[in-house]
Amino acid sequence: MRNALLASIASLVLAIPAAAQHQDIQVQSFDDNGMQRLRTGTGDFFNPGQPPQYEIRLFTQAMGDGGDPGETINPGFNAFDNDLPAGALLSFNVLDALRVWNPSNEDFEDIASTRMFIKLFTSSVATPTVADEVVGGFPFEQVSGDGSAHAHVLFELENPFEQGIFLLQWEIAINAAGVEPSLPVFILFVSGTVDQAEIDAAEAFMQAQIDAENACPGDANGDGETTTADITFIVSNLGAGAPGASGTPGDVNGDGETTTADITFAVSNLGTLCG
Repeated sequence: MRNALLASIASLVLAIPAAAQHQDIQVQSFDDNGMQRLRTGTGDFFNPGQPPQYEIRLFTQAMGDGGDPGETINPGFNAFDNDLPAGALLSFNVLDALRVWNPSNEDFEDIASTRMFIKLFTSSVATPTVADEVVGGFPFEQVSGDGSAHAHVLFELENPFEQGIFLLQWEIAINAAGVEPSLPVFILFVSGTVDQAEIDAAEAFMQAQIDAENACPGDANGDGETTTADITFIVSNLGAGAPGASGTPGDVNGDGETTTADITFAVSNLGTLCG
């Protein structure tokens, strides 16, 4: 089975155009306010002199780029010299059931009727069927002596599967002492023929979720900190928006409208510095 899977991965690599092989998930250990953790981004395996972009957590990948409509070995994983602790093992954890894009509701609330398997040689993990269930993964790469790494795993949709946009939520981990896993990473797998407008909408939806998560709590004016200036800004916009609206000025609790509840929220977060 090991040889068969290795041959499958090798054949997929040979079948993928060179340009597509560049879109790896860049992984690096860094100091995050005194805490070591992994962060993810985009980089070019074939051009290590090109500076990678970090703090990117959303990736999109077409299934079937190697010929099988339900499989892909992309995105891969890459680290340049000294990016990771030498000799450590990279692994992953799946953080939720596989979700499917609902074009009517424009969200990923629905759990997919199919699962996704993540495979490497004899190791295989399936996405859970229950929302928010965490499934431990397996080591997929040992960091080289110079702190670099490059690896691919096989992402495979369980048959029968339908065309659509599937959301895999996971984190990248490493067994180096004191290094925390990455923040949740989101991969949108596009299966079959899907209109580009739907892909764009799915990406925009997920990026909005990430941006909201990263937002500084109570920071109404967007200056990276929560101060009395934010309370003034909220007061000046009281009554704006409606339940469920997006982008309402002064709406710091995310309910779509600017009310006294936003003032309370900002007061409870006074002094928070995120910038």
